[in-house]
Amino acid sequence: MAAIGTIRKQSGLLIVLIGMAMVLFLLGDFFSQGTNFLTGESQDVGVIGGDAISLQDFEIRVQESIDQQYGAEGANEEARKTLRTRVWQQMIMERTLEPEYNQLGLSVSADELLDNVKNIQPGSILYQYFTDPQSGQVIEQFRDPQTGGLNSARVLQAIQNLINSENARDWLPIENAIKQDVLQSKYISLLSKGLIISGVEADQIFEERQRVVSVSYVVKEYSAIDDSEIDVTEADYQSYFNEHSEEARFAVEEEARTVRIVEFAVNATEEDIEEIRLELDDLREDFANDSNDTAFVAENSETPVEGAIVYVPVDIVDPVIRDSVVNGEVGEVHGPYLSLGRYFLTKLLDTKATPDSVKASHILLTTEEGDTAGIELAKAKLDSIKTVAQRSRNFADLATEFSEDFGSAQKGGDLDWFTKGRMVPEFEAASFDGKVGDMPIVVSQFGVHLIYITEQTEAKMNYLLANVDRTIEPSKSTSDEMYKGASKFSIEHNTMDKFTTAEGVDVKAPSTIIFSDEGLRGYTNSSDIKRWIFEASAGDISSPFENGNRFLVLALEDISEKGKMTLESAKGLIEQDVMNALKAERILSELADVTSLDDAASKFESQLQKIETLSFADGAMSGGLGRETEFIGTIFSTESGSISKPVVGNRGVFVARVDNIIDAPAERDLTTVKREESANMSSRVNGQFFKALQDEYGVEDNRARFY
Repeated sequence: MAAIGTIRKQSGLLIVLIGMAMVLFLLGDFFSQGTNFLTGESQDVGVIGGDAISLQDFEIRVQESIDQQYGAEGANEEARKTLRTRVWQQMIMERTLEPEYNQLGLSVSADELLDNVKNIQPGSILYQYFTDPQSGQVIEQFRDPQTGGLNSARVLQAIQNLINSENARDWLPIENAIKQDVLQSKYISLLSKGLIISGVEADQIFEERQRVVSVSYVVKEYSAIDDSEIDVTEADYQSYFNEHSEEARFAVEEEARTVRIVEFAVNATEEDIEEIRLELDDLREDFANDSNDTAFVAENSETPVEGAIVYVPVDIVDPVIRDSVVNGEVGEVHGPYLSLGRYFLTKLLDTKATPDSVKASHILLTTEEGDTAGIELAKAKLDSIKTVAQRSRNFADLATEFSEDFGSAQKGGDLDWFTKGRMVPEFEAASFDGKVGDMPIVVSQFGVHLIYITEQTEAKMNYLLANVDRTIEPSKSTSDEMYKGASKFSIEHNTMDKFTTAEGVDVKAPSTIIFSDEGLRGYTNSSDIKRWIFEASAGDISSPFENGNRFLVLALEDISEKGKMTLESAKGLIEQDVMNALKAERILSELADVTSLDDAASKFESQLQKIETLSFADGAMSGGLGRETEFIGTIFSTESGSISKPVVGNRGVFVARVDNIIDAPAERDLTTVKREESANMSSRVNGQFFKALQDEYGVEDNRARFY
């Protein structure tokens, strides 16, 4: 069946994978104890629970994942990067959770497996096998026309067809993935249920939630003082860092590097743009005279034929040529014209009036792709059904009885309204080209369809356009000139001082990269740049790196070994904090002789503000000030009617007066508190248990050495 072919494409391993494994086996003698025989460097991507994971084994798992998700089409580098991360996490899960499952006696029954297949949830392991990895949309043959989600009946039928076929083994990795997903859910559930809120804890939380004050305050925000008025010295940075260095934000769990970057953008010049225009202009006459438009587009257009030759309504025709197309003749070529960063030649091939939307029903008889005999038998059967439908019987009844599209069959074959692009090309063409009442028979990747066109919107003129396009991009000579400029910059600014004080360029703020990052954040395909960062010494300046339409020159500012950040590494993190601390000192000096809230308001040149109900548990301020825990803590330790000491907060310095205190009620609903806090702790388990497992089993991630 066609569905079997789809699942096989999503989950089957390619023969090339077997070949890869054999080559790796034959090369195994050249590797000893996971070490490269040429360099002596380890060829292990990591260690999990004391077991080394070789690069070979890891790459095989990654390729398996690519084959399962992308099939013969393969994956681009960005997709590979994502899958490498996912595979690494899966391997950690397998090697750390399996012992946990065994110890707890966790397993998955046949009934549980079936329930998960019947009730596929978005985001689940099984769901991905029935979605397009590029678009994230449900694959057409498994989509419910009503909801747009998965059609359970179609999924079950496809799985059953696969299990009963000669390729039943292809189901095993999918089944195992589902089981692992269920086991993980059970494990997390057990962890969550082991977390208990005691009565004393619940009472304290209730007290914090229910104790409320009304407070008046004034604040001078740090933003009221211009940064240029504050002179920040190296001693200021050192003092702040010494005072706060034990905070968690300064912990370095793995190697890190701090870099600065200068970008040299490579943009197309006027000469480059004109050269591209002339290139298309030279094609104009040949395009007009060529009778094989499909071949011409395939040979000369950057956009593939399926996207370059399309029927479009008048409002989709590019405004630059819209009038010319509408008033032009079939065969006429328009352009070259510039649109959205590309030059185009557009040829009008045909015009026809078609509806925007169609409502139709169908009867589907599924067939295997390439099964000529099966297709002909299905056509003959549907032709007979068509005759019956035209003469005497209700189409809906026939669809319910004969259609193998079980989702729509339950609704008499009704597919409801659909627009262009929703159905496979063969189905779409028959539905939009026909008229209401027609019953065309068409063959698609799903099988043979008998379509019944029940309604159409009013027909509108559509234009069949063939496009030849060119992206506006810099020429090689332009790129070469920019490379020379970047190289000259690198040579002339070969120290950190020269680099950071360079004029005429934008030196980016310090950026920290950790060892496990697969490249430089914000830049695609940057593994070579990241490799330089971790091989260079502090103070080194790089040669230019090409990255998209730009060249990058990097300066390695600081190196942080595993443990704690150095001051240099932390400067970018604490820069604003240091500035605010110095501003706070200035503001506090202004309050030395303040005795009332009105005095403080006068000093701050600020309006008195009031919060009628402020809860200790909230920690949040009104007026967009956000969380101010120091302010909250001070307020709830201040007596009613008293003025607080000045409070140095996150956004500014506060002075407040407690106007009234509303104590928590004597009667306490601790049951609700326990339930809510237990739910909060359970959600934290979901986010923290994976890191805890890595710490427990001693996970070492060395992937960054290879990617």
